[in-house]
Amino acid sequence: MKTKFQLTLVALFALLLVACPKPNPKPNPVRACLDFQAIATFPQTFAGPTFTVTTTPPNSLIFTNPIDPSGAIMPITLEDRVEDLDGKPELNVGFSRDTGGYRPMFVEFPAANFPNGVKDVTVELQHFASATMLALDNSGGVINTVTQPAQKTRVVLSLPGPKIRKLQFNVVETLVYKICWTPMP
Repeated sequence: MKTKFQLTLVALFALLLVACPKPNPKPNPVRACLDFQAIATFPQTFAGPTFTVTTTPPNSLIFTNPIDPSGAIMPITLEDRVEDLDGKPELNVGFSRDTGGYRPMFVEFPAANFPNGVKDVTVELQHFASATMLALDNSGGVINTVTQPAQKTRVVLSLPGPKIRKLQFNVVETLVYKICWTPMP
């Protein structure tokens, strides 16, 4: 008799588990992009030292211009470069390195809009000399890095990883088309 009673209780408990509504799982954060080709007002020159660009408010990204060895800020331009000429702008980065006294361009995901940083960043670009990207955390530590060896090829570079706060662009003669990310929950 005890066994029948125990089996009945187990069956009733299983029925309750199946019948009770489950809590909604947390939705995945929506992937967002800063697409320079969606920006209508160009050409523009960003003389720096920092500037903000957005196509998906309030997800504005903060850019820090590269600096040459003398400490002079090197401007960045948003224009339809002759290498591309598709009628839409690209962010033109002429020289952005972390060697020989130069400081590279950084792109920050500001804490005001991204309190926990972002993850799984992709950058669509085309370079004509060299391109290496670094994903950095809050302290400037490297989370991930990627290098594009083939020149004159438009590619999407992936920087997977959690809690990305900044991107470092070690690039020469590079057109940046798009930066995409997923906010950290």
